[in-house]
Amino acid sequence: MSGVTGHRQTGASLRRLANSLQRPVSEASRYALGPILRAAKANLLANGSYVYGNLYRGMAIRQKGKTSASNTHAVTATGKAIGEAHLVEFGTDPHWQPRRGRWHPGADPKPFLTPAYVQNEQEAIRRFGEAYGRAVERQADRLRAKGKL
Repeated sequence: MSGVTGHRQTGASLRRLANSLQRPVSEASRYALGPILRAAKANLLANGSYVYGNLYRGMAIRQKGKTSASNTHAVTATGKAIGEAHLVEFGTDPHWQPRRGRWHPGADPKPFLTPAYVQNEQEAIRRFGEAYGRAVERQADRLRAKGKL
């Protein structure tokens, strides 16, 4: 940060840089979650949970919240899969089905998302740091070239 002197100028420069990094945080977050999504889908195929494909097709990386300040993402179920994901992941106890007029025997848990996260946690952290680090450097260079840093 050449040409910046004093704590007020330094603080202002850092705020400008931080405000300009919302999009790179979002992009780095999506990039980091890619291996977790791929592993979750592979786990669904491996544990026999594919059935009609609603859950498989419904798994995606989505932004949490709808504000520009929310730049975090999550691997989550979408569409019809929203009502199925937790049932497959955690299983169900035997229960009465009033619409069908019979008991459901329950279902064993077939975890797919938790193992995907555990297997790829460090890779996701590495990918986020790599992508975000590059974005911060590029944005700092742009602001410096414009004379705003």
